[in-house]
Amino acid sequence: MLQVGSLVRVPLSGRRVRGYVVGLEDEDPDRLKPVLALSSPIRLFDERSLESVRWAAAHYVAPLATLLARTAPPNLPKAPPEKHYQRIEAPKTVLSEIEAAATSGRRSPGWFVLGGGVDDLTRLAGAVAATGRSVLLAVPTAAEVRSISKRIEMIAPDRLISVSPDMSDASVTTAWSRMATRPGSIVVGTERIALWPIAKLGLAIVVDEGRRSHKARQTPTLHTRDVLRARSRVEGFAFVMTGVAPTTEAMAAGVRTVRPDQQRLWSAVEVVDRTEEPPGGGLISSRVRVAIAGAANRQRSVFVLVGRKGYAPAFRCVACKALRRCDGCGAATNQAGTCQRCGRDLGPCSTCGRRRFEPLGSGIGRIVDEVGRFAQSVGAAGSGKTITVGTERDLVGISEVGLGVVVDADGMIFGTNYRAQEDALRLFARLGSKVSRENGSRLVLQTSQPSHPIFGALRRADPLPFLEQELVGRSKLGYPPYGELIVIEVGGSPSWAAERIRSEIPAMVLGPAEAGSRTRWLVQGDDLSKARQVLRGIVGEMRDAGANVRVDVDPIDL
Repeated sequence: MLQVGSLVRVPLSGRRVRGYVVGLEDEDPDRLKPVLALSSPIRLFDERSLESVRWAAAHYVAPLATLLARTAPPNLPKAPPEKHYQRIEAPKTVLSEIEAAATSGRRSPGWFVLGGGVDDLTRLAGAVAATGRSVLLAVPTAAEVRSISKRIEMIAPDRLISVSPDMSDASVTTAWSRMATRPGSIVVGTERIALWPIAKLGLAIVVDEGRRSHKARQTPTLHTRDVLRARSRVEGFAFVMTGVAPTTEAMAAGVRTVRPDQQRLWSAVEVVDRTEEPPGGGLISSRVRVAIAGAANRQRSVFVLVGRKGYAPAFRCVACKALRRCDGCGAATNQAGTCQRCGRDLGPCSTCGRRRFEPLGSGIGRIVDEVGRFAQSVGAAGSGKTITVGTERDLVGISEVGLGVVVDADGMIFGTNYRAQEDALRLFARLGSKVSRENGSRLVLQTSQPSHPIFGALRRADPLPFLEQELVGRSKLGYPPYGELIVIEVGGSPSWAAERIRSEIPAMVLGPAEAGSRTRWLVQGDDLSKARQVLRGIVGEMRDAGANVRVDVDPIDL
């Protein structure tokens, strides 16, 4: 039986192609293509979820067909065998208000569970699933799919449906069919499942909402948080985000922040002032060396965090030890003659006028060598050594350490991205949450700016006041979440593209700028809904002309 959301086969240019039923009309059949076959007994979406897909297509400047395809599994789905889940006792949960909203099906503005741990999430998922409503847990990586799935198995193993990026197409399709037809399931997966149909969905949880992995890098650049939040408003399920600190986007959206307990969100914090060190003292200060060696001697594991790939190391003046920063925008700078963020020419040290600077941060290999000079059992993350050195990506594989160290906090805080301070706070807090709460365990950060408000927020283990001030600054500048940004990247740009983009898009357009073999434009404004409509047509014409176009809506790297 055909209905909205049916997957069908239709004739097109002598071929049989996949089609999606988006409406049923009483029209002259001579004007319509015949449906040759119903490809699956399971429909991909209903009228309400189709509205969510249309929103995503408009917001991310993507063809509707592309987004409709995101609702489907890789292979043709078949109806799975009927299954009745075993009855489970609803676990006790402290998040009773969220549980009540999820089981009643009422719309809500959403919640952010500050520091929500795996135990809190699994109990909440089990309590909701016990009532016959399904739960979706969207997590950043495949490793976290596996770890959270193990905890769900302890509560309701027969209700668990895991979808990992390393699964075969056949396994993914089987999982899709199960979640689309079995109410009371607990689904765990990454960003690819944000638009998938889930039977009687009562609760969607975005785990570690601030992580970059929740945003697709390729067009359409969907963000799990925004897609599921939009779906919750239309489809009427409860929506929850978790993490050590919310993003400014989450705070500006008006979600309610709750804490399941009153414990510290992360370990004790020690801030080491690098200006007290003599010039040429190396990448690691004497106080931090003593802390690392002492923890290793007590057989306590140590994790040393260095800037992820893409961060330029920070530099300080050799004479006065002041951090080298751009006088125009305040970004930390490297040895180059111009600021990477705003392009302003850089001169001598703004404090003492000298022109010699030394680096404060470096890559994994150099830090391993430096630590190896005063401590044993040192290696890169995953080496099994007592002291490991790694980037943000390696935090996923850490369970607990006795000491966490940030070598170059300044390089991350004063990065070239307008989100640098917010991202740095969240990254430091994530490392702090991995540090044991035992006596003597702590997070140590090296900085030449010890009075920066980020360090006060870290010491108090309370990120909200700092983020509220960050929102004030964003509002003044018109940056997200109070303004909107769209980046257009084109390879093989047609000759007419630049003029069309500048003259037709009803918003401020910056560019073009060359980025390797591609041309980039930045579109900025308070409300880009009209700009999106115009841009959709221009992008379609550029693609028809053979150009490779990437549209990054709501970019997180800028």
